[in-house]
Amino acid sequence: MVLLAVMAVWRIPAGMATDPRGPVEDLAEALRRGDMETILEMVEIDAHRAEEFSGLAPERPLGLLSAETIEEGWELPGIVLGETREEGPGLTEKDALSRAVDGRRPPGIRVTTMKFGDLWSVAVRTSQRDSGWIRDWELDSPATTPHLLGSISLPHPALGPLTIGGTTFEPRDDRMALTSNGADALIGVYQVTYEHPMFEPATETVAVRPGGETTLSLEVRELKEEVTDEATEQIRRHIETCVEESTVLRPVGCVIGHDPGHYFPLRGDAVWELERMPELEFEPTASDDHNGRPRAVVTTAVPGEASVTYAYSQEPERTDTVEIVVGGYVESGEDGAPTWRP
Repeated sequence: MVLLAVMAVWRIPAGMATDPRGPVEDLAEALRRGDMETILEMVEIDAHRAEEFSGLAPERPLGLLSAETIEEGWELPGIVLGETREEGPGLTEKDALSRAVDGRRPPGIRVTTMKFGDLWSVAVRTSQRDSGWIRDWELDSPATTPHLLGSISLPHPALGPLTIGGTTFEPRDDRMALTSNGADALIGVYQVTYEHPMFEPATETVAVRPGGETTLSLEVRELKEEVTDEATEQIRRHIETCVEESTVLRPVGCVIGHDPGHYFPLRGDAVWELERMPELEFEPTASDDHNGRPRAVVTTAVPGEASVTYAYSQEPERTDTVEIVVGGYVESGEDGAPTWRP
């Protein structure tokens, strides 16, 4: 059980002044409605001072703590309130009433368990004052920091739009100067969509627990069709340039090459001709393998072919056919454009 720590003094109507569950029920109802404004007001969380992602600009103020964030793509497991008891082992509200003098409850702190499905639970504390029952929120004690907020963190900088619940974040130009990869968020279950510029949007579901940190995966899916086309075109231009400009059997930095088994000097230049382009495949790799720059590994499904004509010293000219096999990977360049690297 996690202790729900809150820092505000939330006074309740006179009709509820004798009921320690009243403030807890108010809070539970606000959570069920997804009423972010009321929730933050009741627990006196200053959304303007909450931790935010650096390098990401939210589409609206307050980021994850905006009311719009939980209007869609967010849900909370069913809330069930347990029995109210006096703080201390085994003393229920019924026991507390048995101690009443002249119909008045003894002063002290009452604790009501608030369960969120089977995922987690928190203990909400209320204490009695002259004006009735109020919640006794304490955020200043390091031992009681878990509460209605958790946090969402990123494994590496997001290079494209990131939508969490109903709020979308866009990368800022200063994203390389990151100071924080996490942001405070209301507890609950969120739908998250990551739109990397090279890959089709990927969606994941994450749970933010009281006082806990949830790290997104920022996984990527298959390459976008236009990225595949651009990478294929870059490889085609590379092969054509190598065929047109190479005059040796083993051109440096090219995917074409011929190894006859020795290094005898040629008589004149080697002449290359392209016979057939290779057929390629692109396989995404894990997002966190390359410092936040997911890659697509390039493999050759069907090798291409090129022919090379050459001669040694006084030997007659010959023509050999070689396979063209392409490897390497595709990643986002500094400008965000896809770039093939051999």
